[in-house]
Amino acid sequence: MLLKILVAYDDPGGGLAVSSVVRRIAETRDADLSVYSGKPSLKFLKDTGFNINELKSDLTFEEASAIIEREVPDILLTATGGGSGEQQLRNVANDRGINSFVILDFWKHYARRWMYADYDIANMKDVVFVMDENAKIEMLSEGFPENQIVVTGHPYLEQLFSEDNYVANSRAGWNSCLFLSQPSDTIGLKDYKKHPVSDLIKELKKHSKSVGKELLLYVKLHPLETLSEELLKIVVDSDEIGVRVFLMGAEYHLNDLLKNCRTVIGYNSVALFEAASRGKRVFSLDIVPMNDSLKNAMTGAGIEIVRPRKIAERLADKKANRKSGYQGLYSGATENCINRMFSA
Repeated sequence: MLLKILVAYDDPGGGLAVSSVVRRIAETRDADLSVYSGKPSLKFLKDTGFNINELKSDLTFEEASAIIEREVPDILLTATGGGSGEQQLRNVANDRGINSFVILDFWKHYARRWMYADYDIANMKDVVFVMDENAKIEMLSEGFPENQIVVTGHPYLEQLFSEDNYVANSRAGWNSCLFLSQPSDTIGLKDYKKHPVSDLIKELKKHSKSVGKELLLYVKLHPLETLSEELLKIVVDSDEIGVRVFLMGAEYHLNDLLKNCRTVIGYNSVALFEAASRGKRVFSLDIVPMNDSLKNAMTGAGIEIVRPRKIAERLADKKANRKSGYQGLYSGATENCINRMFSA
């Protein structure tokens, strides 16, 4: 009898991690998979032939119950998106004694990912797959039970940094920079006097002057981000002396933009790891407090953490943190997740 697995993910970060596991299960195991995806993540399995159902971000307990009753899963596999969709399914699974597995995809906001839980996280039944020991230690400090946390590695980062996909050093687009914007509330940026992009443009102009070449800056909006008047004004008002600024909407795919950029700048997201795996020089702007686990993970992948007003100085230092050989980062993560699920 096939193992029936109900899969649900909403936001892109979690969608990338969970869909990596789903692909491997479909290729290597006998299982009946039912997949529910939020709108921003529908594309991740579109080439697999799966019938992807849409997952509402504001799913209610009653709606989650209806999904569980329709699918009758042996196992629930979810990500940890910002909405209530995945958690309401976990609430129903908790009530009905269904094995629940959760893939954590990033090193922050652990307890907040269970904010819609009907149960106390200290006594939760969910088995949580985490990226490394540092993430586990931080989760324990927030009250999560040790016996429910399993260090597996990161399935999507395993794929990015595999020998087949990793690029040690890309020389494409040497005069082009890509800035990966994010909603300010998502990264915890509040009550600031000046938007970080303003300082970034000034720093790039300094660097342009020092090298005697014009630079191109592409500002890429996050899939969940609405263009703010503030950011639009910064882009429109840039005088383009030394730096030409282009605003790129959510319809522009990250992979296409990475092909033509040498330097990638952002806050703290999985997209920075993707850029690092493609051989780009990557900077994470140090503007909000960051967990030690996230700092370690970023520097381990070759991502440089820097204050916005130090960008020009760091760009001038071409030897800074230019490591290579990240092939095998998080090796075995996907199989670790699958083996634990199938042993339940």
